Formats: sequence, structure tokens, C-alpha cells
Amino acid sequence: MTSPNGMSASAEELLGLFLRFNRALDKAHSLTLQDTAAAITRLTVESIAGAEQASISEGRNGRFRTLGSTGPMATGGDDLQYELRSGPCVDALSGDVVYRTVDVGADARWPEFARRATAETGTVSLMSFRLFFEDDIDRVTGLNIYSSRRGAFDDTAQTVGTVLATHSARALLTAAARDKAVNLQQALESNREIGTAMGIIMAIHKVTREDAFSLLRIASQNSNRKLIDIATDVVDTGMLDLPTATARRSPRASD
Repeated sequence: MTSPNGMSASAEELLGLFLRFNRALDKAHSLTLQDTAAAITRLTVESIAGAEQASISEGRNGRFRTLGSTGPMATGGDDLQYELRSGPCVDALSGDVVYRTVDVGADARWPEFARRATAETGTVSLMSFRLFFEDDIDRVTGLNIYSSRRGAFDDTAQTVGTVLATHSARALLTAAARDKAVNLQQALESNREIGTAMGIIMAIHKVTREDAFSLLRIASQNSNRKLIDIATDVVDTGMLDLPTATARRSPRASD
């Protein structure tokens, strides 16, 4: 690995970099996926010489989105590549290599992106890495690094980016799993609350399970509130606020 001053970086320097990335990303252990992506992009700009802005891209089922970005150059560059379905970021997501440009405007690999990138976003140099997830092969994510200077990224920058990309994959996978667990827990709690509310309605109105759920949906639509909020009210008060006509027609209400 060659540093900007022409000297090779030592193994000790690489180990120090490795440990610093570890500590920085471990501090983000309780963040959401998007907050983790934002932390990674900030760390990228701080750690890679020549980096001005950075982003994390994700591709699923042929669609792309930016999970985190440090500024308009990175966001605009990502969006332009998504629109054209061409560029180093998109190619890194679909391949297994690192893409590094000296002058994106003169790069023949992406002619339309090259024509528009500098004019529309100020991008001159760009480097993109695909992040690999051993336990989630369906997740396709990339780290993109932008600069307005020609030849901003050297071999050292690419090596540092590779180290950071490896750590970023682990941090993002952990955050994604944490988000999934939180969402599942919230769904479970919501289902329990709705089930409890249905039980109360069934007991009061002497209706079936299906009818109780229908009454909850009617109350939700009538009040323009979420079903879970209506269910919570029923659990807290033992009452369901229904439109008068619906209440009169409530299944088996007069039984």
C-alpha cells in the first residue's frame, strides 16, 4: 500500500487503522440501519485522504436507494447512477470489484454518467466498493466515496476503503438484524394488543372473532386512526367508539 507521500504504509499502521474502525463502529452497536449507515459515511470521510463526501447504497430487486450520505454531491451522484442504471456505484453493487476513477468526466466506462456527473453534482473522482454479507446473500450494498478533485484517490485510499468496507459490512448486517428483531417485537406486541381488544369486543358484543376484527377496522377507518391505536383504547377503556349506525347494526349486539 502506498501513501500520498510515496511511502508504503506499514503493517502496524494498517493494524491501527483496523482497530480504530472496530472501536468506532462498535460505538454504533445500538443504532438503526440508517443511523449506522450515516455513521459509516462520516467515518469514511474522516479516514480516507481525498474523500469529501460518502454514501451507502443498497440494491434490491433491481431497485436502488441511498441508506446514508454526508452531502449533496454523494446523494446527487447516487441518484444520477440510479436513474441511468450506470456508474461505478451501480457496477460495484452488481459485481465483485472496486471501481476507482481518476477523472469521471473522461471515463469511457460510463459515458452518460461521465457527461453529467461533474456538471450536475461536482463529482470528479469517485471510488466504490461492494460490501459482502456472508449471512445475507440477498443484501447488495456499496460504499461510495466522492471528491471534486482529479485523481483524489490513490492506492492508500483504496486500501483504507477496503478495510472500512469490510468493517462496514459487519456493522450494517448487525444493524439490519437488530432492526428486524425490533420490528418483529413491535409486530408481536401489536398483535397481542389487537388480540386482547378483540377478546374484549367479543365478550361485550357477543360476536365472533371475525366480527370483532371487523368492528376494530370500522372504528379505525371512521376515526382515521391506526388499528393498533384503536385496540389500545379498547384495552385501556373497555369501550369501542363506533359510528352510531354501525353500533346499531353490530353483529349480534342485540342477542
